[in-house]
Amino acid sequence: LAVNGGLYKPAEHRKQDQSISTKSTIEPVTSETT
Repeated sequence: LAVNGGLYKPAEHRKQDQSISTKSTIEPVTSETT
């Protein structure tokens, strides 16, 4: 998914995805979505 799975995650997790997406350039969140 485009938002690292934040589309189906709970609202509290979606807030984390926004902060994660900023540093996803350094460390991908692919391991988080598995």
